[in-house]
Amino acid sequence: MVTINESDMTFGPYGENDFFHIEQSQLRKNLEAVKSVEFILLQKVKTKDKILFVEAKQSSPHPENEGDWNTYIKGIQQKFENSLLLWIALNTGRHIEESCPDMHLSLKLNELLIQFVLVVKGHPPEWLDPLKNMLEKVLKPTAVSFNMGAAPILVINDTIAKNKKLIL
Repeated sequence: MVTINESDMTFGPYGENDFFHIEQSQLRKNLEAVKSVEFILLQKVKTKDKILFVEAKQSSPHPENEGDWNTYIKGIQQKFENSLLLWIALNTGRHIEESCPDMHLSLKLNELLIQFVLVVKGHPPEWLDPLKNMLEKVLKPTAVSFNMGAAPILVINDTIAKNKKLIL
């Protein structure tokens, strides 16, 4: 079982074959221009497997602070999109990364649910929807292009993440 500490939260425990710490992978480190989420997690659900691209933050700016807000949103968008593309490149053999579990590399991309998950520690519940709405707006072309489904983006705080068993 694997646990990691990110943004003052302990994520896990996850099965070693389900968890890929993409941010710490040698491949991601070698590709300096590529930003990434903290990790990618395979979850078994009733009808299909689901891949979660998980980004953790300790805070977020208030939406009224436009400059900081736009920079924050753009950074998260870049991490989600870069991570998805890099993970697909691994899955299709365009890149090789020893730390990526074989389970991830054997998945059939067309049979997966894909979800981007942002966990913001201590975030007030009333601030979650504006953040989710903005991310849905900027990530819509990606979500539609990859047919990510009805709920491609999940924005939660640490309390909700604990209830969903993403963190301890």
